[in-house]
Amino acid sequence: RMGENINFWYYGGALLAYPIALGIALSLYFFSKYFPLQTNKNKKIYDLAILVPAFILSIIVYTKGAFVLSFTKDLARSEYTLYVNKPFYILYGVYFIVVALLALLNLYRKIKMPDIYFKKQTLILFIAIFIGLVFGAYFDLILCYFANYHYTWFGPVFTLFVNAVVFYLIISPKEKIND
Repeated sequence: RMGENINFWYYGGALLAYPIALGIALSLYFFSKYFPLQTNKNKKIYDLAILVPAFILSIIVYTKGAFVLSFTKDLARSEYTLYVNKPFYILYGVYFIVVALLALLNLYRKIKMPDIYFKKQTLILFIAIFIGLVFGAYFDLILCYFANYHYTWFGPVFTLFVNAVVFYLIISPKEKIND
């Protein structure tokens, strides 16, 4: 019975990473929509078109046998391997990347605006999100697609990097960056 509880927590913890990653991508998208100013005033239907698939994918992740087919846990190395349903995993990965690319597109449009005040901050944020997307997708999506979970610890480092850049942009003196 104790082993069953341990497996439940490992399995639940492994699954939790997927909706959290979607939440991070959605946060980046909505942050990019309003930082440093709101430029595209989309109708609510567009926001729903972004949010509803995330909600559905989160339900699929937790539907037994739909997203994760099985998993193994190596207690000695404190490592797990998930065996995922490849079509749903690809759908999840494409959605995640599309939302992150939409965030980058929002920022790129703002960088190209001639009279935007926070142009340097927007460029710095664009570069940080781009780096986080490329490396995070590699370590947390592509390698995991091939059931290689040895380097999943490296993906959150890039999420932390993006968060640190956002924090820096929020607390730094604006004159210092705009010079």
